[in-house]
Amino acid sequence: MIIVDLNYYYHSKEDDPEKLHRKHPQTSGHFPFLAEQVELHVVKLLNYVGQEKIGNIHYHYLKGESSKFWLPVQLHKYLKNLKPDLIIVHGFVYPLQIFLLGVQVKAKILVQFHGGKVSRHFDLPLMKVFRNVLDGYFFTSSDLIKTYIRHGVIADEKRVYEVLEGSSYFLKKDKLQAREALGLLNGSIFLWVG
Repeated sequence: MIIVDLNYYYHSKEDDPEKLHRKHPQTSGHFPFLAEQVELHVVKLLNYVGQEKIGNIHYHYLKGESSKFWLPVQLHKYLKNLKPDLIIVHGFVYPLQIFLLGVQVKAKILVQFHGGKVSRHFDLPLMKVFRNVLDGYFFTSSDLIKTYIRHGVIADEKRVYEVLEGSSYFLKKDKLQAREALGLLNGSIFLWVG
């Protein structure tokens, strides 16, 4: 199976892929694990063009545009040549581009919600149209989808999947060294996550 991870956000001021990776490590912690099971292609839009393979992950760096009205025909041709079975698109922010993706590239498309309100202006009519080319949605909680259902963006609740927003993994380290580094040599430690 070939999966493409795609974000239409254009990092126009960034021309170094390594810096981009360091800025957003929480968004890619799951990539090495996923790439053990599938052929994974990650597409990043920045002020740089190139490709590299890190471990089993294929990275594609391309230029994009910041406009919500951008018609990414060349990008979609590029994606089509990757022959993906599944494309995971991040965010509801680019409904025009997502709709065109569904029309121009024959693959299953899932959109991952990253927060925000339903737009009542330009985006809302497009979101109602893009739902026709989508195969599903990732949300962190089924409660978050109620607004999108009420506004008609999501028609079928059965196509919504709950997933964690970010990813991280921890490596086991020496407990005493960790306590020493944190200056917490005595007593209990309470870790709040949420």
